[in-house]
Amino acid sequence: MKRELAQEIKPLFSTSMTFAEDYATWFKTLSICSGYFTPKYLTQYVISPKPHYRLGNIFKNLILLQKECILFLLRKNLSLNTRIGGLVVLFSGTTISMLSILKRFMSAYIQNHRSSGVN
Repeated sequence: MKRELAQEIKPLFSTSMTFAEDYATWFKTLSICSGYFTPKYLTQYVISPKPHYRLGNIFKNLILLQKECILFLLRKNLSLNTRIGGLVVLFSGTTISMLSILKRFMSAYIQNHRSSGVN
């Protein structure tokens, strides 16, 4: 990323968000310039089966993410198609993330419930 682009989308990371702040950065970056997909794994993520965030904090951060990205789309001089496409990507992406997170919370709850021997 060039310094000029970083200046245009600053702040790069929102200090009010503790979860998904990098999503906002990538969303803003790809809203104003092109990117490309590489099928190669550039890093390895290890996802703990037990969530390390509280569900309420995750909801709060995803709402902050949506707010920050919507305001970014409104502030920038972007075409209507780019704005609509951005909103579709934003809402579908956060919905998929939320469903995945809920699945992890439910799996952790069920596993804890079974291991404690409670019927």
